[in-house]
Amino acid sequence: MNIKTEVVILLATYNGEKYLKEQLDSILHQTYSNFLLVIRDDNSTDSTLKIIESYNDSRLIALKNNTNKHGQVSNFANLYEYALRNIDFNYLMFSDQDDIWYENKISLCLKFFAEHKALSKALVYTNYTVWNMKTRTQVPAYTEQLDSSFNRLFVQSWLMGCTMMMNRGLVNEIGVIPEDVENHDYWVALVSAINNSIFYLNTETMKHRLHDSNVTTRQDTTSILGRLKTISDNLLNSKSRNKKFMFWKKTYYHLKQQYPDNRNVKELGNILNSHSISRCFRAKQYGYNGLSKKSTILFYLLLLNFR
Repeated sequence: MNIKTEVVILLATYNGEKYLKEQLDSILHQTYSNFLLVIRDDNSTDSTLKIIESYNDSRLIALKNNTNKHGQVSNFANLYEYALRNIDFNYLMFSDQDDIWYENKISLCLKFFAEHKALSKALVYTNYTVWNMKTRTQVPAYTEQLDSSFNRLFVQSWLMGCTMMMNRGLVNEIGVIPEDVENHDYWVALVSAINNSIFYLNTETMKHRLHDSNVTTRQDTTSILGRLKTISDNLLNSKSRNKKFMFWKKTYYHLKQQYPDNRNVKELGNILNSHSISRCFRAKQYGYNGLSKKSTILFYLLLLNFR
């Protein structure tokens, strides 16, 4: 018999001893308490497991990776599968190991769904506080609601899993998270966009740390060196360039299996299966653009330069 709960929270850990306790405390001290926190550790070599095991809370389920597959995507994919197989829930959330949730994060997201009961498949994401540990600044991530169309998210996915809550209808629609896509939240965002299921709550519900040891760190693009590194990593490095393109191809393959007749997926196939400059013409025709000129230019240069 499956465990019953209203909300399930999935947390993937790896060598997170520095900030993990503060994050676990922030989740376990939420104003809303009917949830299960499922943690899966990816063979940490620090004291991460000891920190997890130090908690005596019936809402916490600790799992270990006993396979030869590692990495953030595989970890979250396995957590997602575990939740679907073993837990009877209505809402699902993702958590990073180094954030701090504000105490009403869960309740605010649930309030959104309570006010929008007609939504059979839905993802709500919230604003959050960007906490730059290097510059010691804390600012809101979003100053306006961003375009969450499929074409925009494919070029530059800014939707972070740690800001999301999904209802069971959308969780079932997603089904599985492929382990060969670039990120778990990238896949979730694209499937949600195809289903026109993305909604925004303009309230900061957590602090997201930016620091040197983030498992997924947003690259610094504000400095000249940061911008040059972005260009180098994404364009001049052929190995990195080919890896990015293959991620796109694999993402398209999985989307095609799930949505063979969807217009967005067909257009994406037309882009990726074309050659060189034809890719760029098709992408422009279909309205593929990032949130910034830089991300858009990099996207088109990657399309043009892949061999």
